[in-house]
Formats: sequence, C-alpha cells, structure tokens
Amino acid sequence: AYHRAQGDFSVTDVHATALLDAARDMIVVVRNGDVEFINEAGLELTSLDDRSAVPDRFVSRTFSDGQDEDFEERLEAVRSGSRSLDRMTGILTRTDGTTVPVEMTATHFAWADGPATVLVVRDVGEREQREHDLALKNRAMDAAPVGITIADASAPDDPLIYVNDEFQALTGYSDETVLGNNCRFLQGENTNPTRIAEISAAGEREEPTTVELRNY
Repeated sequence: AYHRAQGDFSVTDVHATALLDAARDMIVVVRNGDVEFINEAGLELTSLDDRSAVPDRFVSRTFSDGQDEDFEERLEAVRSGSRSLDRMTGILTRTDGTTVPVEMTATHFAWADGPATVLVVRDVGEREQREHDLALKNRAMDAAPVGITIADASAPDDPLIYVNDEFQALTGYSDETVLGNNCRFLQGENTNPTRIAEISAAGEREEPTTVELRNY
C-alpha cells in the first residue's frame, strides 16, 4: 500500500521504488517535464515494454485533463504549490493509440535529490462500464410489468436496496418508505409462516424458489 500525505512525500532509497512497483495504480514521478520514475502498473497501463521505452514529452503525450492547457504546466504548478490536483478525471492515451478513462491525483514529492511531482493514476474504465451496465439493468427492471425488489443479503436483516415502479404501484408503498427495511413489513396475520420458511431456506441455500404468499 502507499499513502499520500498532506505534505511532501519523500523517497530516500531503492526500497521505496519496490513499494511503488507493488502498487496497483499507476504512479509516475515527474520533474521539469521529465519522467524520473514509472512503476510496473504504469508500464502495463500505457503498454510500454520497460522504463527505457518512456518517450520524450511522455506526460503531454499520454495525459489529457479535458482542458485547454498544458498538462505538464499543471503538474509543475502542483510541484510549486500554486495548484492542486485531486482525483481529477481525464484520458490516458496508450502507446498503441487506444484511450482509457482515468482518475488522477498529483502532489508534492521529494524524489532523490530534489522536489518533484508524483502523479497517481487509476483506470476507471471498468468502473464506468459497471455503472453503465447497472443503469441499463435498473431501467429494464423499472419498466418490468411485475413487482421487483432487491435486498442486500450482506447487510444485517437483509434490507431492501431497490424496488421498481411496478412494486410501488402494486403495493402503494413508495421507495422512500421501504428502502432500508426488511420486506417482512408486507406480512400480516394471514401470511403463511411455512411459505416464509421456504423462502428463507432457499435463500440460505442460494437457490431459486417460487411460493404463493399473502402480503398486505
């Protein structure tokens, strides 16, 4: 693991570079526009063969923050303390020309014999794809002609975390009212406890089941 402190982050020996190589995020140390160090995750993300393959003007060629300014100048401003860069979204261009959406953080860095800037880059492409897929699934469930609920089985008492529009129309309960509660609030005096037990047993076995249950 690595830690970004509020002040300067100092690297004093080769053991620290081994720690940076073990990080899952891309880490680049930049000074005066030149790359002083790039970790293994950075080589993989940018499709570089090794550190000797880092080209001139690597930062300006590789990173874009979506603004009309030189990204190298922005990093230099971070090094001087006149600007900050914290979890900013941007685009990384690989050596093969493909691009990756990334999240970037830069801070002061004491590298070897002088001040530098450390840039931590996280690939958020998979996260954005998951969020996109989830949004599509939510829209599909919202349009379904049957009531659908989702409960968080990893949380205490299995609280509801999603109800679709048809469930709200069928039961009369709004999502604001039911989210965070266990679905047993729908049960009443004539709800068959045997059927409830069947649902619980199937859930514990992680198996599907179908029961007829009186709700209120």
